[in-house]
Amino acid sequence: MAGYSRRVVLFLGIIFHLVQLGSIFDIYFVTPLVHGMKQFRPNVPAPAKRVFLVVGNSHPVRGLM
Repeated sequence: MAGYSRRVVLFLGIIFHLVQLGSIFDIYFVTPLVHGMKQFRPNVPAPAKRVFLVVGNSHPVRGLM
């Protein structure tokens, strides 16, 4: 990358990572994986008001392909 300035490389790196992150969230949190499921209502109250998810994946690049 001797012909490119640092700003160009930084800009391309940021754009690449934003596209990758967006595709991962689209695949895992928007696209339904199972169709035709019935709604389920629990019989007991929820143990918490909020849920905080930390999702990790060892192969996030598969989302771009």
